[in-house]
Amino acid sequence: MRSLLRLALVLAALTLAPAGPARAATGSTFRIAAVVNDDVITVFDVRARMKLFLASANLPDTAEMRQRAKDAVMRRLVNERLKLQEAGRMDISISDSAIDKGLRRLEEQNGMPPGGLERFLAARGIPKSAIKDQVRAKLAWSRVVGRKLRSRVSIGPDAVDAYIKRVKENQGTQQHRVAEIVLPVDQASERADVRATARRLVEELRGGANFASLARQVSQSASAARGGNLGWVRPDQLAPALEKALGRMDPGDVSDPIRTLGGYTILALKGRREARLPGRGRVKFTLAQLTVPVPANAGDTLRKRLRRRAEAAARNAKACDGLKAQAETLREEGIQGAAAGRLGTLKATDLSEKLRGALMPLVAGGVTGARETERGFRVVMVCDRQDPEGNPVREAVRKRLLRERLNKRAQKYLRELRRKAFIDVRL
Repeated sequence: MRSLLRLALVLAALTLAPAGPARAATGSTFRIAAVVNDDVITVFDVRARMKLFLASANLPDTAEMRQRAKDAVMRRLVNERLKLQEAGRMDISISDSAIDKGLRRLEEQNGMPPGGLERFLAARGIPKSAIKDQVRAKLAWSRVVGRKLRSRVSIGPDAVDAYIKRVKENQGTQQHRVAEIVLPVDQASERADVRATARRLVEELRGGANFASLARQVSQSASAARGGNLGWVRPDQLAPALEKALGRMDPGDVSDPIRTLGGYTILALKGRREARLPGRGRVKFTLAQLTVPVPANAGDTLRKRLRRRAEAAARNAKACDGLKAQAETLREEGIQGAAAGRLGTLKATDLSEKLRGALMPLVAGGVTGARETERGFRVVMVCDRQDPEGNPVREAVRKRLLRERLNKRAQKYLRELRRKAFIDVRL
């Protein structure tokens, strides 16, 4: 019965091509590129996704590049069909309004204005269906995982205590800010092809391709939605093979493909710092600043005087409302261009690492040291500080452990779907 249905789908897909002279020009786009259970992926689907893949990663759209990216694109398309099929079996559907919200989130994540994504696609000849299909599969899979796996995963107090204890024991040791691209191997026969795909991706990344965009397009882990970003991790939180690779890397490096139990992983090392507990990024600061310009020809003596004067003025203000009066006093002293103003309320995670580090020990009324910028010396004052209620550290740890455990279950779930599926790739 299933084989008959597959045949019917194949015939139906073929009849989608227009008849007559137009068929010669467009009929090839409706050829079948792959059969996934009782569904088909057409050449049109592959070409559209290929364009999106290359444009997102800032790679040239050449015949050589399309050939190099083909396996990664096909695997992503097959996985998306499996996710949508599983959602269908569970009577999960994604509304057009939900997809529109997902597209708006993509615009926000990429710093685009409303409608910017559609203009980006149109300028590059990419059908909007390519990104909509991707968003639909992502949302559907999220609901599948939530319904099927969420109730089976729990993080108890003991697990949270153990994590916090490990972090405290490692205070002062190094953490790494890491991004990943995960390419699973579901069957032994696929290993050589996946390894070759991983090597090609590394070549493109080292040649300037955008890591976050590639991760969103091809990575098969939960971090893909965040551009592969894992945040700050200790090496011992990763598999031994990944830990060993990180030890050989400098910030800015992209690793060779690393073989793991589940497949291959590519790492990007973004930075290093001393280990600390999570949760501090949930703090919000209301800030104001005082700026003191520095003449272009200023010598060391004048620079030191202006720095000390900026810091003293900020301390004399005692509160943010007093900064403007202090700026006026500085102007009266002959320091022209001295100014003060509010910066608004910002999350700690929205601040630069240096500014966040300077602000975290401060309460309302506290000031940072003067930091020289292109505009001169800048002193930042805390007008108000909002720390989340309850125990932010324990809750942040619980959420992190829950995401990690759900991600592992979801990956195993998808591998099972691939293992049981009928998949016939014809390109």
